[in-house]
Amino acid sequence: MELINIIIWLCNEIQTIYYMILSPIRGITHKERLESFYAGQAKNYDSYRKKLLACRETLLDKLPCGGIWVDMGCGTGYNVEYMAKLGRLKYFTKVYLVDLSPSLLKIAVQRIKENGWTNVEIIETDATNWQPKEQKIDLITFSYSLTMIPDWFLAIDNAKKILKIDGHIGVTDFYVSRKYPEHGFALHSWFCLYSQKIVFNCTWEDPLVDIEALKLSEKDNLVAITSAGCNILTYVLQKPNHIYAIDKNPCQNAILELKIACIKELDFATNWEIWGHGKLRNFSQNVYPRLRVHLSQEARIFWDSHKHYFDGTNIRNSFYWRGCSGLFAYIISWYIWLMDLSKHIDSIFNAETIEEQKMIYETYIKRKFWTPILIKFLRSPFILSFLNGIPSTQQKLMDKSVTTIPMNAIDTVFSKLSLKNNYFYRVYLYGKYTKECCPEFLKEENFNKLKDGLINRISIHTTTITNFLKEHQKKDVSRFILLDHMDWMVATPNILAEEWQQILDNSTEDCRYIWRTVSSNSIFVDNISITYKGKATTVNQLITYKKSLATKLHKVDRVHSYNAFFIAHLHH
Repeated sequence: MELINIIIWLCNEIQTIYYMILSPIRGITHKERLESFYAGQAKNYDSYRKKLLACRETLLDKLPCGGIWVDMGCGTGYNVEYMAKLGRLKYFTKVYLVDLSPSLLKIAVQRIKENGWTNVEIIETDATNWQPKEQKIDLITFSYSLTMIPDWFLAIDNAKKILKIDGHIGVTDFYVSRKYPEHGFALHSWFCLYSQKIVFNCTWEDPLVDIEALKLSEKDNLVAITSAGCNILTYVLQKPNHIYAIDKNPCQNAILELKIACIKELDFATNWEIWGHGKLRNFSQNVYPRLRVHLSQEARIFWDSHKHYFDGTNIRNSFYWRGCSGLFAYIISWYIWLMDLSKHIDSIFNAETIEEQKMIYETYIKRKFWTPILIKFLRSPFILSFLNGIPSTQQKLMDKSVTTIPMNAIDTVFSKLSLKNNYFYRVYLYGKYTKECCPEFLKEENFNKLKDGLINRISIHTTTITNFLKEHQKKDVSRFILLDHMDWMVATPNILAEEWQQILDNSTEDCRYIWRTVSSNSIFVDNISITYKGKATTVNQLITYKKSLATKLHKVDRVHSYNAFFIAHLHH
């Protein structure tokens, strides 16, 4: 019986994944395309999405009750059922469920009928222009729906129009589809959309390349994007004066906070089980309470509801198969198993030479791995956005290279670079590191250095680089690690210019900058207009690119997932 249930579950999962990723989306209007996407998923929508949309309960738990509630992009009406289970639905005089997909609304209608809710009404229409008869609304929610709206700023503008002065808007979503509105639309200071999930469970940039590019010393103050904190803890081993770890996503900063808490509180063996193997039996009950006292309030809130990630009891039994990138890795690991490639993956990671790696990859892996189904999977905008953390703006920069970038990366990493110390790919294919192949901060001698006080040179800030530097206002930052986040701002050059203005205002005279991009050039940085020392100029007039060093380091980058790597020095 259990086997039959597993087979039924697996069939439902495969069907849903097919309609999410592989089934062609047809239709001219947004409604037609939306229905084409959801029609085949509607039956299994709730059971599958429960794993992906974990933060909607967090949002619903915090919402005020009473008056009129509009759930924009309501889908199957799950949110209403959840509120009913909490005993809070009865406090609303009226609830409107607004969506454009007839297939999803059909499930919602059935839900209302089965539960006998008399205060809930279905509205099949567009969230960007719907107007209620009551004119003003007490509560409006967007639960994983804004990313499905072509221009979600229109939906937010409409919501604000129909919202009472003292009303509330609640939002939870996968990622920032675009941080800033098109020209002519308002950027509301009261509204901030950012991820409430872990996007990256480990940092997907090679820190050894960064260290070589920046030549960190004890006098340096470094600004770097946190990501998952792996590289922050590696940079600090170079003993810079201070590292400011900055990330807009509080969940990413929560990972770094937990790593620092483990270093402070635990011995090496326990820390290794947690971060080396990605799990520790009874972590939630026996270890987490000791770590919690070292966390900020924001990090406590996150880990209180996600500490089970390390218990190893779920089907995804490693932390490294959690979050968006972790789910992607988990899917790929299953794909490798289904394609009967597991033994060849083992062989290539155990190969003694690059020549042996190349033979294994080209003979046994390459042709079998790169199937049309996988290529279509990787091209899916949903997969790129939700699982890979690549927003639409960055996808446009990639253009035709959307699949050639990962293909070239795999070809290079598996046939031209040694995999012996490539912990980036190992952890995503196996869900764990080995002591011979792991980030520097996980090695015992480095763990002891961090524990002895180096972690005190790190401060964590949940904000943007621009806002941090506006408050910092000291010309003492000598190194900037900008990752690829400027790709996200190509469509909003004014915002990018504001960031570079703050970067230069806070830079020392000998400052160095590094960044990565899916673009092949840095024109979107070079032409930025700023003011420096009282004179109007452009960024490219102030920096010197170290092209030969960047090219040399880019070739040996163990991740190899970007088209270009840039190193720039500020002119003396």
